[in-house]
Amino acid sequence: MQMDQARRLKELEQENAKLRDEFLNGEIFYTMKELRVLAECWRVHYNTVRPHYSLVQKIKQANSNLQDGA
Repeated sequence: MQMDQARRLKELEQENAKLRDEFLNGEIFYTMKELRVLAECWRVHYNTVRPHYSLVQKIKQANSNLQDGA
C-alpha cells in the first residue's frame, strides 16, 4: 500500500510540474475568470490533443516488436 501511495504522489508532483512549466509560467492572468477559462482550455488540450509520453512509449514498443518479429 505504501508503494502505491508513493508512486501516486510522484505522479501528482510530475503533473503539477507540467502544469506549472507549460501553463502557469507562460501566462499573466488579469482576472480569475480568465485564469479559469485558460486553465480549462489547457486541460482539454493536455488530455486530448497532445501526445502523452506513455502512449509514445507504447507505440515505440509496438513498432519494435513488429520489427523484431518480421
